[in-house]
Amino acid sequence: MRSFFQEFEKDDDGSIIRCKMHDIVHDVAQYLSKNECYMIEVKDFGEQNIYALCEKALQLRLIVTGNNTIPISICNFKKLRSLLIECDSYAGSKLSSKVVTKLCDELSCLKALAIVGNSGLHGPFKHIPKEIGRLVHLSNLKELPQGIGKLINLRHLINIDTYSLSYMPKGIERLTCFRTLTEFHSHGDVYGGKACPLECLNNFRHLESIAINMNWSDLKIGCRLIIVTMNDEAILETFQPSQNLQRLEIVYYKGFTMSSLRRMTSLTNLRSIKLYHCKKCLHLPPLGKLPSLETLVIERMYSVREVGNEFLGVESGEASSSSSSIIYFPNLKTLHFDSMREWEVWDFGNEDDTCTIMPSLRSLQIQFCHKLKGLPKQLLHQMAPLQNLEIRHCSILEEVYEKGKGDKWQDISHIPNIKIWSWR
Repeated sequence: MRSFFQEFEKDDDGSIIRCKMHDIVHDVAQYLSKNECYMIEVKDFGEQNIYALCEKALQLRLIVTGNNTIPISICNFKKLRSLLIECDSYAGSKLSSKVVTKLCDELSCLKALAIVGNSGLHGPFKHIPKEIGRLVHLSNLKELPQGIGKLINLRHLINIDTYSLSYMPKGIERLTCFRTLTEFHSHGDVYGGKACPLECLNNFRHLESIAINMNWSDLKIGCRLIIVTMNDEAILETFQPSQNLQRLEIVYYKGFTMSSLRRMTSLTNLRSIKLYHCKKCLHLPPLGKLPSLETLVIERMYSVREVGNEFLGVESGEASSSSSSIIYFPNLKTLHFDSMREWEVWDFGNEDDTCTIMPSLRSLQIQFCHKLKGLPKQLLHQMAPLQNLEIRHCSILEEVYEKGKGDKWQDISHIPNIKIWSWR
């Protein structure tokens, strides 16, 4: 018996892009999809014909050629789930983002949208309109196209909050013009040859902003549950960020330490860091020697119990050196801690004339840190620049720093703007 699918055609990456269908399969598919799936060539269909179809159609392939344009009545296909628009080079040159904006406004049930053309690098249009965000059923993005590596001039990939994205496709390492990569998703070797490893980030020498999502979720295959164990620490060790990097986020990291980040002191342009949901880390990473760091946000690092000199990046014997003054976090202006469940102690030890800590800090916010007992004296003395202190839902801190009553109120009373939000 002949195969149902024949004469497979593959692209440069080995993915199947076209094949021939056996007549039997074609007839069955047509029977099952009648009154729901349509292919329309605009030159053959008038507005009246299109209106007759719009009530039932769920899948639509629209072919636009020559002088023809997309009929506005397409927006009446309110039940449409999938829309494929194919344009030749001439029609594609007339397909503006305004047309796509109208489609995004009206076809709110779309789950799949594809606009393709044979007009090469110049079309069918240059800009994706912001209104595409209204197509909420397109949100659950699981994969980027395997051919994305061919966009060699791509500079910005804004994939904010794409938590369902499984991996970054192989070939993305060729996009060496990247300035912004909002999220890089790494799942180790789970996706084999389809996925690009974290090491490929070393190719992005112009990168200015990146968030690394190291989400080692359990994988369900059929009825079997496969627990995937990854060595996050070894993977992070391979990360050699660009000297141009200005913003870094690391989320869902499951290693016990981030000590490898110590080498980032050479990143003189790095201004913002966010560490989120790194719940197994026992200590904060050594970040105190980053010369340009201005904003630091640390959230949901549940296993951290103490914060001390390791956070500053103090080297062995460095604290006892008196040859010159050492400044840690020299330009840090905003520091935010959130949901540190086990955090009890924040102490940099005795004051040392050769050591200056956070001399530029203006704003300190701490919330949902119920076990934390106090703040380091180096940040609270009268000459410290701290202007804004906000404490939210931190049981012990609320009590000891309570205005006029707490044992440590005098330590913070000189700060101009104080907000203490209590459960009580």
